[in-house]
Amino acid sequence: MKAQISGMLLLLTHVGQADLCPGSAGGPELLTPGSASCSSTLTATGTRTTFTVFADTILRWPWLELPGGDELIFDFDGGNAVANLLGPGKTHRIDGKVSANGKVGFFSEGRGFEVNGNINASDVTLSTHALTNVADFHGGGPYQMLAGTSFQTMSIKGKVEATNGDVIVAGDFVRVSGEAQLRASGAVRIGAGHEVNVGSAGNSRLETNGGFGILLHLGDSRASSLELVATNQISNAGRLDAAGGFGKVFLEVGTGGSILNEGTGVILGQTMVTGNFDSDGVILGLDEGDALAVVNSSVIDIPALKNPSGRRVSKARKIETNAAMTGSADALRKPVKKPSTIVRNERKPRLRRQSFFGMRGGQKPER
Repeated sequence: MKAQISGMLLLLTHVGQADLCPGSAGGPELLTPGSASCSSTLTATGTRTTFTVFADTILRWPWLELPGGDELIFDFDGGNAVANLLGPGKTHRIDGKVSANGKVGFFSEGRGFEVNGNINASDVTLSTHALTNVADFHGGGPYQMLAGTSFQTMSIKGKVEATNGDVIVAGDFVRVSGEAQLRASGAVRIGAGHEVNVGSAGNSRLETNGGFGILLHLGDSRASSLELVATNQISNAGRLDAAGGFGKVFLEVGTGGSILNEGTGVILGQTMVTGNFDSDGVILGLDEGDALAVVNSSVIDIPALKNPSGRRVSKARKIETNAAMTGSADALRKPVKKPSTIVRNERKPRLRRQSFFGMRGGQKPER
């Protein structure tokens, strides 16, 4: 069954609405602006729900729960972005698979949000904060996300990948678990605080302000560049890999906040730090370890593709490639060299082994 939906829909429920494809995840309300069609089919593992998107669209879900084995697909035949607004009911969960050939955002408005499955899209945003203006998100930024009145956790245990843009994660408390994988052709950008501000793509870094503001990174994040910003504290015991050492890693906390790189923490890239910094882990730049010293960069432009009927199959995109020209950095090594780390905001001595729950009352990072 397929149903064309445009403008406003009645709120879908689990009962008696199969022709409008709520699937196991329930059904969304289509807000203005929005234009899409929906189909639902059974697979060997569960239910596959497909939204064919014809324009920038807003979908409001009263409760999103995608079980393992289920699939949620956004197929863009027009427009660039879908904003999924998740209601203030129970904790929202994605245990199955989400895929899209466009920009997709999930915004849990005042409830917890767990991503245990896989998400693959051109550009991905995951947040326990509400959007202050959806049009700004559709337009590519800048845009703002604000937390609700109660404390909520943004938790990622699965794999999240942006094939033609950024992975953005926001919450008052953000936990990237040890089994989590974050991948992006652009940047992985994680912000923890009551307020998280996103600049236009590629133009400015994240900003956070107020709230609990704790970011715990235990997983494996790899992208062209990495940004971890929190109001109070960042703790890394996982792997932060910026293009194999050729990219930049930005770590920033507010005044009085702290950044811990634990003993199991690995930071690979040119690292820039704002805040009190304590590292027992490993930090490698281009001229340290066995990082490569020379690369040959290239960019491939892939045009938008359409089938014979004129329907768009894929969007235009760029693929950046860094090819290694040598396999050793011996010529660049120095006998003694500290990590390429810039530390600012050093008004207080560096902290030693303070629990990540120990910080309170940070302020907006100084610039």
